[in-house]
Amino acid sequence: TATVIPGHGKSDFVDEIVLRLCTRQDWRAGYFSPENTPIEYHHAKLAEKLLGHRFRKDFSTEEEFARVVDYLSQRVWHILPDGDFTLGNVLSKARELVHRHGIRVFVIDPYNYINHQIPAGMTETGYIGSFMNSLARFARLNSCLVILVAHPRKTGDKKRIDADDVGGSGDITNRADNVFLVERV
Repeated sequence: TATVIPGHGKSDFVDEIVLRLCTRQDWRAGYFSPENTPIEYHHAKLAEKLLGHRFRKDFSTEEEFARVVDYLSQRVWHILPDGDFTLGNVLSKARELVHRHGIRVFVIDPYNYINHQIPAGMTETGYIGSFMNSLARFARLNSCLVILVAHPRKTGDKKRIDADDVGGSGDITNRADNVFLVERV
């Protein structure tokens, strides 16, 4: 789980981790990232991280441009289910990426885009525990690292956040294997 105040680089940090896994471990990645649309925009951001400079045809040689486009098309896939952003549907589409393309890392960015359907009589904490269990089960059954990007809840005048500030419930951070707090300084 990665969290920080909006605009401080959660998605950029996660993209960097994903690309390092792709380049150093030859992993493939899948994203559910409705904030990173159109997909070409997200691919350009990823390409800039790979190249270390702006990604446009006038900033790259034709060979470099083609090489990066080819690399990303073989290692990074996006899903954007037709308006059905329930966890079950998102994980079903992610499972397809595992079987079709062999993804080893799946990113949900951000948590608040999932259409959360809390059953009647269930507390938010109970629901989030179930949600996190579903992610853990998906990861285990598909040999896949799952990265969840979560926004902090309103922090008022607080200058720095901590794990307790993750939006939703403390159960997100309590059940995560790792929690990264990203902050621009």
